[in-house]
Amino acid sequence: MTGAVWGIAEMRVLALLCGGQHLHAYAVAKVTGVEAGNVYKILQRLQAHGLVNGTTERVEPHISARVPKVFYGVTTAGRDQMSALRTLVQAST
Repeated sequence: MTGAVWGIAEMRVLALLCGGQHLHAYAVAKVTGVEAGNVYKILQRLQAHGLVNGTTERVEPHISARVPKVFYGVTTAGRDQMSALRTLVQAST
């Protein structure tokens, strides 16, 4: 996340995923309270910076007509970034 401006919403999403769960965007929105439309954008930015990765579920087209969900999880770089952010916050309080 170096060189980028990040807000509370990005930190909330990253912190949630650091809990070890792989969640789809709507679940992230429900848990964090961040609007779903914003969560998709946040996840895309975090993924572009290598802090989260997404895995698309397999859906058998003959069984389900719905769009496959993408489940997001944190990467090692994401965990390191969250740890650095927590250290920074603790040092400033």
